[in-house]
Amino acid sequence: KLDAPPETREALRAREVDAALGPKGSDDAADLVIDLHTTTANMGVTMICDAWCPFALRAAVYVKQQLDDQLLLGQDVKIMFNDEKDKENAPYLASVGKAGLQIEVGPTPQGVVRWDVVDATKRALDAVLELWNKECQGECVDLPAEIDVYSVAEGFTKLSWPVDDDGFPAAVPHESIQDRDWSTLRKGDPLWRDRDGETVVYDGSFGDEIVPIFVNEGGYYYAS
Repeated sequence: KLDAPPETREALRAREVDAALGPKGSDDAADLVIDLHTTTANMGVTMICDAWCPFALRAAVYVKQQLDDQLLLGQDVKIMFNDEKDKENAPYLASVGKAGLQIEVGPTPQGVVRWDVVDATKRALDAVLELWNKECQGECVDLPAEIDVYSVAEGFTKLSWPVDDDGFPAAVPHESIQDRDWSTLRKGDPLWRDRDGETVVYDGSFGDEIVPIFVNEGGYYYAS
């Protein structure tokens, strides 16, 4: 975030990115920013778009239309739609551009380059740019009038890890949900295994049925 304390490395980097691609909200900002991510979770190819950018949703639908039959990383393309209408306060890199979206691809370990993940990312990126170029040339691309998407429960929500007094995880995701991102989890279903091997069930705090994503994401271990 650009309003974060300037002494942190993340805040300093955010200002550098904003200077290179923005400034955010200005006429000089990049026309399109595509933020590329990998994840340790079994997310497949996930297109993440915010409500403030109509192009992002069109691009996500186009990517799904073009790539679903390829079953990249063994899955169809998923679309995660954030109901974030306020671009100015959107906290993500893509919001620096006049248009922007995120492409999340996994699973892959942190620091590891896997060809299947790189290839899937490039195919999704190429499809986004193909649509962008077509629209810039005035071409009307045929897209479905309706599409199923996933949205985040009650805003930007995380199921917090159980942690000990030092903030270290005191449980791990239950084996029944490991590598099963995008699968339905119901109230009472196993969610965690604690250090004694006991099962902790989902308590229904975000609804009787939810769809967990970023399951066991390495970057979230200390995000409780």
